[in-house]
Amino acid sequence: MKSLIHEFQLKAIKIMSKKIFILYILLVATLVGQAQVKKNFTLIMRTTGYIVLYNGDTATTFGFATKLSQNPPIPGPLIEVNEGDSVFVLAKNISQGPPHTIHWHGLDVDQANDGTPATSFELKHTEEATYKFKATHAGTYIYHCHMGDVVHVQMGMYGLVVVHAANAAKTAWTGGPAYDTEYAWLNSEIDKKWHDSVPETMHDSTQTGHESFMIPKYNPTYFLVNGKSKQQIKSDSLTYIKSEENKTVYLRLGNIGNMQNRIIFPKKLNAKIIDSDGRPLPAAFSSDTVWVSPGERYGVLLQSAAIFSDSIAVDYINMNTHKSIATEWIPVTITKTNSIAEINIYNNVLQIFPNPAKDNFYIQFSEQKNVKYNLSVYNSAGILCSSTQKIQNGNSIDCHHLSQGLYYINVLGTDGSRYVGKIMLD
Repeated sequence: MKSLIHEFQLKAIKIMSKKIFILYILLVATLVGQAQVKKNFTLIMRTTGYIVLYNGDTATTFGFATKLSQNPPIPGPLIEVNEGDSVFVLAKNISQGPPHTIHWHGLDVDQANDGTPATSFELKHTEEATYKFKATHAGTYIYHCHMGDVVHVQMGMYGLVVVHAANAAKTAWTGGPAYDTEYAWLNSEIDKKWHDSVPETMHDSTQTGHESFMIPKYNPTYFLVNGKSKQQIKSDSLTYIKSEENKTVYLRLGNIGNMQNRIIFPKKLNAKIIDSDGRPLPAAFSSDTVWVSPGERYGVLLQSAAIFSDSIAVDYINMNTHKSIATEWIPVTITKTNSIAEINIYNNVLQIFPNPAKDNFYIQFSEQKNVKYNLSVYNSAGILCSSTQKIQNGNSIDCHHLSQGLYYINVLGTDGSRYVGKIMLD
């Protein structure tokens, strides 16, 4: 009897051991599978691109594309992954000119994949290689060429890297504060003289990536948010902010230009700065102003209980004189929950141009009616700033006495028709 019980116990132990072993194998396989999430990207280095500026002018550019036939966008393609992903970026140089690298600004990568030519590798024309790293920390980062980078970055060889929280959770970092929607801005400038006559870079392979060349005085004339400015921003849904009351927006800010950025938020957005350079701040703090120096990145939470439309100011500060030399205005609209995101500002009838305007603007109606209109201009706080009586289709409206900012145009026709529009004044 004892032998039978002993035999039964041995069989039970073997069965249990086998189950435990199978569970162990399944657990290991699951963990390995999670650890081996791979994200593959291709960046093609080109020096024959162009950018269309807000005034219709064009500038030649260098940049990164995803296809051989693609004009390299400014900024470059977004590298978007989750914390824990293994990232592989195939880089191909078809620039027919100077060598290039990709430096992963702020990311924790090993020296061989860092993209600094003195300690990593460079790619000459027709050469290609794969950069490899693991996204260990959720955050906002930048990639850019590190060969003659004073010139190559100005010419457009840069882009954003966004590492989301593990498992793509809608939190600023793994276990961090939650948000409903997110936006990412990468700010820069263009000195068109550099683009019209690219400063030549001399490369000597014996200098292990160090270069010496002459560059002209830097005097930017175009100021970019995500590669756009002025009215271009107002039609870019990836840049202008739309949200609902009491919803949280996570705004990623990056600066790859040579000017310092001062971002000023409307007080109703209750801006809270929560992270810097890919790491949570020891203590988040509330402020309506964020200063972002070249190469820096910040994360800001925005939330409003009020329904309103306004603009976020992005000032470009000369770091030698400490003076603002330009400002871009980014529209922000907060609506009721489950409401239409924003008013159809032209009602498919009213047109306001130019927009932005400076000294005057024009109104034009697609419906040709034999009526006259009374026009009122309100600021973003809803205060009446000016009014004009009995205007007609195509009339010019004087606005030189109004300060910079966002304004609402209310037009009432003698036939009872009503139109609402928005205009930005520079």
